[in-house]
Formats: sequence, structure tokens, C-alpha cells
Amino acid sequence: MQESIEFSKYCDYNECFKDYDLVRRPFGVNEILEILRLVHVSLNDLVLLEGGFGTGAYTSILANYVGKIYGIEASTTGYRKAVEKLKNRSNVVLSIGNILELKFPENFFDAYLVNQVIHHLDDSEDYPNLTIFLKEAYRVLKPGGVLIVNTCDRQHIDPDDGAFWHYKYMRKAALLLQKKYIPIADLIRRMMESGFEKPELKVPTGKIFDDAYYNDPTVALKPEFHKGDSAYSLLSRSELEETNRLLKRAIEDRSVFREMRRAAKRAEEIGEAVIIFCKKVPR
Repeated sequence: MQESIEFSKYCDYNECFKDYDLVRRPFGVNEILEILRLVHVSLNDLVLLEGGFGTGAYTSILANYVGKIYGIEASTTGYRKAVEKLKNRSNVVLSIGNILELKFPENFFDAYLVNQVIHHLDDSEDYPNLTIFLKEAYRVLKPGGVLIVNTCDRQHIDPDDGAFWHYKYMRKAALLLQKKYIPIADLIRRMMESGFEKPELKVPTGKIFDDAYYNDPTVALKPEFHKGDSAYSLLSRSELEETNRLLKRAIEDRSVFREMRRAAKRAEEIGEAVIIFCKKVPR
């Protein structure tokens, strides 16, 4: 089997994917299916590419609806877990690869989906690899094909006013993580510059984390939770210890529950992420 390809600019997903499914949940599936139904072919005939499929959480659901799914993942750990989940699916083809250098021909896919992937592409705020990703997406999509990007806006990650309560206790990492996400207006502009129609937005339903995160603050003290959120990869060991100390204190004085209520209310207003989708315009 091919070895892992270095992909994320800051997170070791060969390690993180070991416990990923304990922490993360596929969300926005209903919205993704709504978008796929806008494509020029029926779902039963649709050929979908999923870039950065991780452990196959979305793939295993979408395989029940679409004609065929090709998946590309850089991590061998994620690849192995996904292969095990999907070993009985004849309409799924998984491989290790690089979404910046796709091995598929032009005009091959009806739709291309990435879930919480694009913030891993770059370590500078001019986001050069994002542009490469968009050009590759345009190349492999058929005319009229749809690119679907499930991502976060910087407002979701805000440690003071965002949708996730635990970022209050790891402020430095949250601010660094924010910079990994290109502002949505800039992403839309780049999509159009790459040849896509003006994108549309949907707020995905569902939640990113397992239910326990929203009810039990001690969840965020556990190493497996840290593996499920790449923000922790931006902390040094001493910074992680300080994060845990702050959270333990907030649990003891119960102020964490106030923060959890604030974040839940904010998530009701803005969601936990955003789905941006656009069609390929023939040149």
C-alpha cells in the first residue's frame, strides 16, 4: 500500500484518525444531498469525488445514494479505517493521494465534495494551495458539475463569540486556527476566478462533535477529544497543560456552563459551519 502523503500543514492525521470517530460526526448530509440533486444527472447515476475522505464517515452514508464514489485521502490511517467501513460497497473506490495533484482525467466527475479540508492546505494567508485545489477541481469536473465545500467561517472559530465553547480556554490556538480559514468572501471570489459560477451558501444541519461535547465539559479534557480537533495541534505541551488547567477551573466554578450556553445560542444563529457550492462554467 502507498505510504501517507504529507497533506495538512499543521496536524498529523495518521495519529488523529486513530480516535477520530469517537469525537467527530458527519453533519450537513441532508444539505449535501440537496445540492447533489441539482446536478444534471440522477443520484443513481452520479459520479462523485470526495477529497480528503478521512475515516470514511461521509463516504459510508453517501454511498447509499449516489452511483459511484471515488475517494482520495492522504493519511494511511484514515484510508485503512475507511476501507474497513466500506469493504462491502461495490460502488466505492478509495485511494491514497493528493487533492492538489489529482490523477483523474478532465471532465470526469459530476460532483466534487470536500468536508472540513481546505483549512489544511496552506500555512500562509495568501492561500496559494487553495487556488491549486480550485483549479484541479475545475479540471476534473464535467461542465455543469458541482463543487461542494463544507468549511467554517472565521466567526465560527472566534474564542469569544464563536460556536464552540472550548475555544475560550485555548485562545491562542483558536486565533491561529481562524487564520487557516480563508474569509468566505475571499473564497467565493477565488471560486469565480477559477471558472465557477457565483457560489451559493447553505448552513448545514447537525453538529460537528459527538453529543457528549455539548453536555459534558470534561470531554474536552480527554486526549481522544484533542485528536478530534486539529486546533490542539497548534498548542505546545505547556500550552495544552494551561488549557486544561483553565478548563478545570471553569468546571469547578461552573462558569463553563455559561460559556456552553452562549456557544449553543451562537450556533443556533450562525450554525457550526457553512457549505459553499458552485457549478463549473464551460470555457
